[in-house]
Amino acid sequence: MAIAMRLVPCLTLCMMLSACSSSPAPRMEAYLGPALQAGDSKVDAKLSVPDGGFAAALVVLNDPSGPNAAPKLSDESLTALTQRLQVLTERNFPIRISKVLRPDTIEPRGEPRQLVDLAQAEGADYLLLAIFSGAETEVPTQLPLQGNTQGGLGRGGVLGYIAENYALVELALLDSATGRPLVAADGRAWSTLERLNVPVESNVYPVVRRSQRIPPIFPTEENAKDVMRAVSADEAMDQVLMHFNDIWKERFSG
Repeated sequence: MAIAMRLVPCLTLCMMLSACSSSPAPRMEAYLGPALQAGDSKVDAKLSVPDGGFAAALVVLNDPSGPNAAPKLSDESLTALTQRLQVLTERNFPIRISKVLRPDTIEPRGEPRQLVDLAQAEGADYLLLAIFSGAETEVPTQLPLQGNTQGGLGRGGVLGYIAENYALVELALLDSATGRPLVAADGRAWSTLERLNVPVESNVYPVVRRSQRIPPIFPTEENAKDVMRAVSADEAMDQVLMHFNDIWKERFSG
């Protein structure tokens, strides 16, 4: 047990180092290429909102192709996130979502032609492009019997794993004729999953944790990793909307 106890700080350090190298790289450029970035000096300092606001098709991509990418979210989780994104966008911006698209034919080719063609096919003057991506790490460790990491291992521990998911959500309002982003932002978040080495009936595992100020979530063994990914993505989405709002105020007059 003493040897196992000494391993815990080492494993924790490995996780911290892994976290630094596992933050997902931006994916927007993989789909838009060297398009003018929102806020670029070559773009007019102030734009005008069309009368009645922007009517945009919401295009949602779940990208698993980046370096050390996490697996895709489940269809159920991505649907829930998409619905929440639509509600928050329409509530906080002069953007009306005319339709929601989740195409599986759009690939990261480094140029926007696929999105321009999609907009033309759907008759959309603007696209609101949302890209969900992430990275993950998982290491073996000892978990406290009572599931409370704040108090350390206490009298003993059980063998298990700690997984960490690092989510990235990128959001851009595109001129569908050119694929140029008028406003673009990103948001990041992370969450952890603690699970036992051998699944057994437990009141405290598996558990998904975010901030210590937020109550943990207790998923089933079957959906534990998807819940972890969805939690990270949900918090990253809140952050991207906050950043999107800040840039919006800089880009649009009135």
